[in-house]
Amino acid sequence: MSGSVQSYNITSANVSFFLSIFLLYPTPQQIQGFAPDQMFETEAADVAEVMMGADGQVATGWVPNLFKETITLLASSPSCKIFDTLYAAQSATRSIYPITGTLYLGGLQSKVSRQNGTMTRYAPYAPAKKVFEYRTFEITWGTSSSAVI
Repeated sequence: MSGSVQSYNITSANVSFFLSIFLLYPTPQQIQGFAPDQMFETEAADVAEVMMGADGQVATGWVPNLFKETITLLASSPSCKIFDTLYAAQSATRSIYPITGTLYLGGLQSKVSRQNGTMTRYAPYAPAKKVFEYRTFEITWGTSSSAVI
């Protein structure tokens, strides 16, 4: 039999997500209590500019980019407190606290390291319907790099 069970494992149930926030949580905090059908999502970034002149010549160039990530948690998640504390600290000091993040994508055998993060969207509470729905938070990352583990 070729391949291993691990090489076909695409479950996201074995993901570990850690954030550290300068001055608030210098020791990485594990994010837990994700929504059942949406844990986190990163928007694709434009990484190059491509143009074609009137004569058909193509020119390309690298462009700097940001990565926007939405984190979706259950309303009861203990990790909501991390984002609440961050928002309160930033509001009180009127300054930004940089975030560092690490994702361990177990099934995919990879690690994603992120630096220069800023919380750019914050919901102070979950929508109240029949039951409380999910809370979402957005972090915009300055750098993101992946590696096989």
